[in-house]
Amino acid sequence: MKSSAFLAIFLFAACGDDLKGQTVDAAVNGPSLKISGTAGQQMAAGAPAPAAMVLVQAFANDDETTALGEATTGADGKYSLTVPGTEFDGYLKATKDGNVDTYLSLPRLTADFASAGINEIDVNLFAFLRGPTIGMQATGQGTVALEVVDATLAPVAGAAVTSDPAATHVGYSSTGALPIDITATESLADGRAFLFGVTGAAVTITATATGHTFKPTTLKVRADVFTTTFVTP
Repeated sequence: MKSSAFLAIFLFAACGDDLKGQTVDAAVNGPSLKISGTAGQQMAAGAPAPAAMVLVQAFANDDETTALGEATTGADGKYSLTVPGTEFDGYLKATKDGNVDTYLSLPRLTADFASAGINEIDVNLFAFLRGPTIGMQATGQGTVALEVVDATLAPVAGAAVTSDPAATHVGYSSTGALPIDITATESLADGRAFLFGVTGAAVTITATATGHTFKPTTLKVRADVFTTTFVTP
């Protein structure tokens, strides 16, 4: 148990249950895939709360101007959207007034995906995470939060993460007063890691853990926004 219930990032990363009462985008003619999950508003203290009225849009990696599907989260933070086709190689963008834009880089999808959790952070909390207490990150650099998971999407403990280009600081969930420990060397049971000070057009993330093999994960670096992703086998 953490000594301070502070910023439980990714609490909503694997919520794909009941989707009643959600705002869903218009029906797609022909084959389509459904992407769904829950948006959580990360708090400065205590557990995240459901984030309502978050606009979630799906974009292909090769076309960042045309949203292929969109939905707005309900009062319980849940959403569901559809994208055309039988395969989706892209990401979700979540926006809400007062919050930093959040990007969720998804694995290539060939089936419906119900674990697309959105992590909403207000601009002040985001500035604290990147500031001198934790991230020590300069303006114009990228911030990435990720979850290392196995084939069942269960988080992997004991995973060590590196990136190319190298982040200025790598952290993992903490058992202490602060939410992120940049002196730690591997993930706790939640499988979470955090990269601060990422630069360049793209970053490739590699994870290692005893008994597991993971694919390198490459995603676009976006400055001064919150990027989240999964590292998978």
